[in-house]
Amino acid sequence: MRYSMVFAFLLICESVIGQSTDNKIQSKGNIGLGTLNPKDKLEVVGRTVLRGDLYIMGDEFVQFVQGKDSDKRGVSLGVNDFGLKTRYRRWSGGSRAYNQIWYDQGGSDFFFGGSTLPIFSISNKGVGVGTKEITHNLTINGSGKFLGGESSYTEINSNNSGAYMRQYGKGGANLSWIIRGYSNNNLQAEFNMGGVLVKGKVQAEEVNISLDGWADYVFKEGYKLRSLGELKSFINENGHLPGIPKAAIVEKNGLNLGEMNTKLLEKIEELTLYIIYQEEQIQELLKLQNEVEKLKQAMPID
Repeated sequence: MRYSMVFAFLLICESVIGQSTDNKIQSKGNIGLGTLNPKDKLEVVGRTVLRGDLYIMGDEFVQFVQGKDSDKRGVSLGVNDFGLKTRYRRWSGGSRAYNQIWYDQGGSDFFFGGSTLPIFSISNKGVGVGTKEITHNLTINGSGKFLGGESSYTEINSNNSGAYMRQYGKGGANLSWIIRGYSNNNLQAEFNMGGVLVKGKVQAEEVNISLDGWADYVFKEGYKLRSLGELKSFINENGHLPGIPKAAIVEKNGLNLGEMNTKLLEKIEELTLYIIYQEEQIQELLKLQNEVEKLKQAMPID
């Protein structure tokens, strides 16, 4: 019965093929549908519709190939020395691991070429890149590069000194900022554009503030120092020292530490000048008092 059905199928195929000038059954057994020169046992040119199950049996991989002979690409399903795999590859020479992505259908590790290290893995914990040991939603073994707009990108990497993260702009031409896990010229973070906003406590062992100028101009000849009377009048009128911002302005806008340190030094230096002036006045008064005492001693007592 089985052979009768096969024979009937072949007769039907021959009848259908014979009715079209685009179909061909060659004497060597190749069947062409839509082509008169079939190069394989069955070659179909054109749209093909299959309703029902398709059983394809082979010794190794079932391959779905698209492209010209010089640049064939496709998907393979089956078993080989890697185990049960599904893979995408390019068939243009080389080993079976040539230019292909493959993964274990029984697992979740994706490989490229002949590498035994997965390019990425998936588990219930997250995604791993370059590692199977997934501990977070994203676990990366090696460096990472995150592309942004206007040819900018953020890089997470490491060198012999340790790990670092940095942001580049304009195709990598400008370094915007870098945060290091190690010290470079006594610095672990550098921000070349903009600033840092911290809403909370900042704790540091040392703060180095770059300044354009310092307050030593107070000691230079020609510096106009207010008299104490003028200073008193200014304080009574404004409620703060000259050159120092009001409390309301500081509460609203904050203050620049470098600028404020310069202003405070200015007031300290002015205060030093006032003290020196007061000391000179005191010494003059002491001299005058000494002269008065001498005059008293020289005058006869009645």
